[in-house]
Amino acid sequence: MYEEDKNGNRCYHNYFGGVEEANEALDSLVNCSNCVNCKDCADCVTCVRCEECENCTDCKDCTYCHECH
Repeated sequence: MYEEDKNGNRCYHNYFGGVEEANEALDSLVNCSNCVNCKDCADCVTCVRCEECENCTDCKDCTYCHECH
């Protein structure tokens, strides 16, 4: 099971540890779209398992990234 926001971002319950945690992760995304299991990111598109990233596109397993592709 997962939670999804209006921008198509998804956070899976089992990845974050529950429904509340998944919703908190979704709420932390700013101007992101079609990302999966990301947290605290801004302006990212189609990223997976990223944290604290900005302006990223098509990235996987990122941490603290900026303008990555």
